[in-house]
Amino acid sequence: MLADIRYWENDATNKHYAIAHFNVWNAEMLMGVKDAAEEAKSPVIISFGTGFVGNTSFEDFSHMMVSMAQKATVPVITHWDHGRSMEIIHNAWTHGMNSLMRG
Repeated sequence: MLADIRYWENDATNKHYAIAHFNVWNAEMLMGVKDAAEEAKSPVIISFGTGFVGNTSFEDFSHMMVSMAQKATVPVITHWDHGRSMEIIHNAWTHGMNSLMRG
């Protein structure tokens, strides 16, 4: 399930647990992280960012991440890491990233 980071940060703080965060660079890593989170029955933050150089376009990879998150059996937060401009951050938001970092 595609999840809201604010809800899960509050839940983790109140219940004293951590949420794992993984940078992924290809479909194999993406599916591996999702599968591990499902096996652990744990929410997860999956991100990629400005340094992403994959076999596919940014837009296609974003859509793949969001689709995978929607189908997951655990909460998945999709995160854009280190957007260097507001244009890049807006593009990440437009393509489904639900957590964004500038810097």
